[in-house]
Amino acid sequence: CNLYTTARNSELVYWHGNVLLMALVIISLIKAVLWIVIGLGHLGIVVRGEKEPRVYVHIGPSKTGTTYIQDLLGRIKDKLLANGVCWPADDHKGTYFHNLANALDTKDKKLIAHYRANIDACISKKLTVIISSEHFHFMKDFNAFYEFFKSYNTYIIAYHREVSSWFYSAYTQQNKIKVDPEPFGEYMLHLANTG
Repeated sequence: CNLYTTARNSELVYWHGNVLLMALVIISLIKAVLWIVIGLGHLGIVVRGEKEPRVYVHIGPSKTGTTYIQDLLGRIKDKLLANGVCWPADDHKGTYFHNLANALDTKDKKLIAHYRANIDACISKKLTVIISSEHFHFMKDFNAFYEFFKSYNTYIIAYHREVSSWFYSAYTQQNKIKVDPEPFGEYMLHLANTG
């Protein structure tokens, strides 16, 4: 009984530590998004000395707040536009650009042309463009990503979280709907054995 209590207490302390860490991460993400909304808009339509507007491509990776960032950018699309920043999506969904990553990987010319037209429409209005999808981080054909964005004044944004925190987050995401979740140690061994 004492061993169980000790284990539960250490898990509780670990859990509270993770909650505090995640709260700090979320606060940082909110500050980053506010910087994007306010900061990029105040850079002007074209950054001094540059002929073309910037295209910021946020590539994640997953488990670094990407869903939150994408959902927020999708919801505030109109506010971004009022500040000279274009979220070149047909809708307000944050996951809109996942399909671009998939289209580039599968060489879907029609869909690629559609995304390019949306970005080009923003560029023609001299708007700063921001795109986000963690699927870019996991593309099989990174050359297709390069070829698509090379004609733009592109800046890549990526955030990498501390490795053990990322593994734990990926583990909880994978096991959150399972009735009988895999123990964390077995999950880590499985990852180690599969590369």
